[in-house]
Amino acid sequence: MRVHCLLSLALGLIATDTVVASRCKPHSSDTSSAASLTTSSTSASFTTESVSSEESVSTTESLTLDLSSTFATSLITTASSDSTTAETSSSEPTTTTSTGPFDPISTFNVVARGGPVPNAVLRSTGEQGNILTFNPTYSGTRVLSFSLDHSTSRLRESNGKYMCLIYKQSLSFLSVCGSETAKYKYLTCKTTADLTLSCTGPEGHVYYDDDGEEAVSETGGTVDHFYVGWEGYGYYSHIGGPGVTGGGYQALNFGLQQAD
Repeated sequence: MRVHCLLSLALGLIATDTVVASRCKPHSSDTSSAASLTTSSTSASFTTESVSSEESVSTTESLTLDLSSTFATSLITTASSDSTTAETSSSEPTTTTSTGPFDPISTFNVVARGGPVPNAVLRSTGEQGNILTFNPTYSGTRVLSFSLDHSTSRLRESNGKYMCLIYKQSLSFLSVCGSETAKYKYLTCKTTADLTLSCTGPEGHVYYDDDGEEAVSETGGTVDHFYVGWEGYGYYSHIGGPGVTGGGYQALNFGLQQAD
């Protein structure tokens, strides 16, 4: 038997296919089991690949759906944002800001508002030094017509002179001036939406020195309130600080009236 097995082994080495016989050859059931195991292993491997392939397909489909959903959401969000921006832009009004001076009436007369002479019109002879007066009792006066010089903020009278103040020992008088001097100073003015004239000028007064000479003292402050006082020839106009009392002065405002 041992010789027979050795002979069978030798023949097996010569043969192309592996064939074993006798007791050295596996039983058919063992061969079947091995074949079955191989088949099962192959089938399992195939099944694993199939599952992996299905999972890959499923994952791809899920990713595709997720990307499509994200893209659609992005489109909706963008469209909504664009719509909101468009609505916001269309609902906001355009505002234009003007930085130029307010000029409701290009050429105007000055009228009294309040005080003892309401609605009276400012008059003078138009000469430098002649006091601007409401209801003058002397002859030779005329109604003054002013316009605002935007380059200097001065009030220019129709004869080319400018409204100015004249320093006095008390409140400064108002007049028109062709030029400034130690006693004559231009006013800086503006007009408002309610047709009121607002002006400012330097604060000062005159006094007499030890030699009896007239001198000027400026405080460095400003004056911006209008007053009138009866002087025997009409209500003379003045400009001073706020809250002046006594001396026969009465506060009022200067309004604008379209010049003829």
